Amino acid sequence: MIYDKLSNAKRYLGFSPNLDAALRYIAEHDLNELPIGKTSILGDQVYAVVSMLQPESAEEIRYEIHERYLDIQLDIFGTERIDIGDSSHMDILEENPKNDLTFVKCNTLVECTMGPGNFLIIRTEEPHKPGIATSKNGTIKKCIVKVHI
Repeated sequence: MIYDKLSNAKRYLGFSPNLDAALRYIAEHDLNELPIGKTSILGDQVYAVVSMLQPESAEEIRYEIHERYLDIQLDIFGTERIDIGDSSHMDILEENPKNDLTFVKCNTLVECTMGPGNFLIIRTEEPHKPGIATSKNGTIKKCIVKVHI
């Protein structure tokens, strides 16, 4: 997990060509101009998904992991909390390999308060629980950049 300010995104260049393409894109583009839905950045290797959501309580959301794509999560407007779970002690609840999505049960290690100007890189197989309500409830517009590893 990397949790930082969007203004520092380019500090993390050099890990992989796909991650570099994603980081350059989020650093150099106004994400508020992206349409709702999927936007290709580098074909199926790197793409952004923009959505609107209503945050929920932590108890209503399950931890998820991905095997093929890491996530870069950003709030365009609104604020959510994203919890990162303990991958050393997790139980698989439901697998959907076609969508690169597995739901797991685990304990929380870190709570990250997002909001505009912050980003979170979540590595593959790292449990995360996005969309948790904060004291600043309201609709959130968020962007998840999917990066094939």
